[in-house]
Amino acid sequence: MKNKMMTFEAFNLIKELNESHDKFNKELESELLNEAFKSNYLRDLSSQENKNRGFMKQSFAKDFNKYAKIELDKITNEDFTILSNPSDWWTQKWAKNDQCIGFFVDDNPTFLNMLKRKDKLKKGLGIGALLTVMRGNRGMWYGFATDPGKSYSRYRKGSNERYGALADQYDADTLYGYDGVKAKITRKNLEEIASKVYVLDMNALAEKYSSADKVSKRRDQKSGATALMTAKEIKAANVQNYKDILQARLDPKIMFTEVKETLAKYNDWMTKKVDDLSLDNVKFDKENQRYFREEQVVWGNWNYSLMRPIEDMWKLLNKFMESYYEFLSNQAHVEELTEELEKASESEVQKIKGEINYYEKAYTRFKQTATSYREQILKYKKDVDVIISK
Repeated sequence: MKNKMMTFEAFNLIKELNESHDKFNKELESELLNEAFKSNYLRDLSSQENKNRGFMKQSFAKDFNKYAKIELDKITNEDFTILSNPSDWWTQKWAKNDQCIGFFVDDNPTFLNMLKRKDKLKKGLGIGALLTVMRGNRGMWYGFATDPGKSYSRYRKGSNERYGALADQYDADTLYGYDGVKAKITRKNLEEIASKVYVLDMNALAEKYSSADKVSKRRDQKSGATALMTAKEIKAANVQNYKDILQARLDPKIMFTEVKETLAKYNDWMTKKVDDLSLDNVKFDKENQRYFREEQVVWGNWNYSLMRPIEDMWKLLNKFMESYYEFLSNQAHVEELTEELEKASESEVQKIKGEINYYEKAYTRFKQTATSYREQILKYKKDVDVIISK
């Protein structure tokens, strides 16, 4: 019985690990698809699907990618028609075109400032808070569906399994507080609450980008080895990135030298402190229960032990090196992915492009992080100069 119980526990553990792994893969896939959006309108909408505090519990990026059947990095902001009056969705007959999708948002500046101030919605506020996604006269359910499913089906979606804050009263209250905003996806409600509608004509998009694909394929056939040229260009860009890092003095050798010099100056000062210690006139300090008073230094506006500056400088240097090697690894990965793209099947192309879009931003992420580390090191240098001058 004991062995069976142990086997059952092991089974549960493996099940939990598999579920965690699947969840991670789904979240990564969603993040990569989100990064693939060329349109920051679509990226903002997708960013609002934050699992804990956003409104869209489903993967908007994945749903849209499957529904649109157009590469996400092709659709731009210029492909949207923006209606400043939400009523135009009905009066201008957009609602009668089943191939048009309307993203109803509230971008009132006062309202958005309140959301930011109260930390109610962290991402995607550039376009405004999404209220619903309309196709015809219906707010779309997850999967960009215009109906929830058959009434007798156990997979039938609930009214709250739709995109936007008006799909669920809790989400509406989270946004607007308890000021009477009803979670109803009706024309009257949307005309009262929404401030803009971002419209995509899916037929027009399909026609536009299928033509662009044909032109692109003909160009590739004429030029030949396009993927290989792209790989060369990426390698050249990576070399340029490294030159920029050197110029900005974010190279590990430069950082290490500066920290080492600062540590050496501090160590010389601390060594002198130790040399000055003497047994002459030593008395027992009853209040602190010690003979020698522990020396402290002002470090970051606070008093710390003599060892704190050394510890902080080493920690910062280690963080910098971790960031630097992650950057190098990501750049190498982009080069590998670009070469894979040449051999990829049609079904794999979108996923690889999404990964490339994500990892090729490693340079920007590293530069931002490294710049903040360098600023901190320069501050440490000044703090040490103040300490040793006393």
